[in-house]
Amino acid sequence: MSKEMNNLFKIMIKYDLIGGFFLTIILSIVVNIKFSIIFLFGDLVSLINAVSSGILLEYALKKGKGVFLFITYIIRILIIVILAIPFLNNLMEIIAYILGYMLHFIFQVIYWINVRKEES
Repeated sequence: MSKEMNNLFKIMIKYDLIGGFFLTIILSIVVNIKFSIIFLFGDLVSLINAVSSGILLEYALKKGKGVFLFITYIIRILIIVILAIPFLNNLMEIIAYILGYMLHFIFQVIYWINVRKEES
C-alpha cells in the first residue's frame, strides 16, 4: 500500500476512534448506553468500510480489475445492510446506527477543512 494511503488511514482511524469514543461517552450519559454502543458500532462499520474501500480501490487500480472493484462494492453494501438488520425493529436503534455510520463522513469533512486551512 502507498505511503499516502497509509497516512490517510492513520488519520481516519485517529479521528474516528477518538471522536467516536468521545461522542459515545457523551451519548451514554445523555441518551443511554445501548444507544451509544450502537452509535459506536455504526461508526466502526463505516470506518472499516472506508479502509477496506481504499485498500480494494488501490488494488483494483494497480491490477486493472474494475469488475473486482464493482463486486466488492456490492458485497460491502450488503454487509452494511446485514449488520443493520438487528436494529430495524427499533427506531432509536436504527437511528443510532445510521448516525454512527454518518459520523465517519462528518470527521472526513472536519479533516478536509483542517487540511485546507493548513494549506492556506
